[in-house]
Amino acid sequence: MSGSQIVLHIASILHSNNVTEAALMNQIPWVIYVHTTGRYSSYKSASEEYIKIEDGILRKKNQLGMTILRPTMIYGSSGDRNMYKLVAYLGRHKFFPMFGQGNNLMQPVHARDLGMAYYDVILNKDRTLNKEYNLSGKEPIKYIELVRCVSRALNKKNTIVKIPLKLSLIAAKIYNAITTRAIISVEQVLRMQEDKVFSYAEATKDFNYNPVAFSEGIIEEVQEYKSKIKNEAGR
Repeated sequence: MSGSQIVLHIASILHSNNVTEAALMNQIPWVIYVHTTGRYSSYKSASEEYIKIEDGILRKKNQLGMTILRPTMIYGSSGDRNMYKLVAYLGRHKFFPMFGQGNNLMQPVHARDLGMAYYDVILNKDRTLNKEYNLSGKEPIKYIELVRCVSRALNKKNTIVKIPLKLSLIAAKIYNAITTRAIISVEQVLRMQEDKVFSYAEATKDFNYNPVAFSEGIIEEVQEYKSKIKNEAGR
């Protein structure tokens, strides 16, 4: 970092304390942290560590110029850890199990919108220095509609099978009791019912943040999946 004027930290919030110490040691004027809206979860195990790290850094505002950016769930290519799994699952299966009614709201953000936002934050330092911004997708979408949107982009007619929440919780408890390698926990089932909606009005005001709608943004990711399947079939 020696001699740098700006540090853009996108590696992970879990590395933010180390980045902060290095920035202080090298007298960096401005660090832009890319953290997460996960700090707002009502479930302690999901938010506690994020809050502890971020609040500790914010207490150093008098020692270090900083801007904190908090994306929602990121999607946009096979490199994401969330939406591509859904695309692949719907692409391979006819039926899709859904815990609860699927009426919880989500606001995924496209990776390209984030890249542009990081750049615009740097260009508008006079307005973005020592500020905090939530960076979400264009508008909230119900989870069930999000699944249907992906299904349409795939040109598939997936059938959504709604599993009542109480039954889902019982099944998750049994599942976790009989295996040490469970891929979903009781708390994860509950967290899936949470609304994850965040205003980006401040970002629009300060650097003209204008993200794409999920229905538009998911098309490229679906096309990447289709190309991958086509290439694999041709081998």
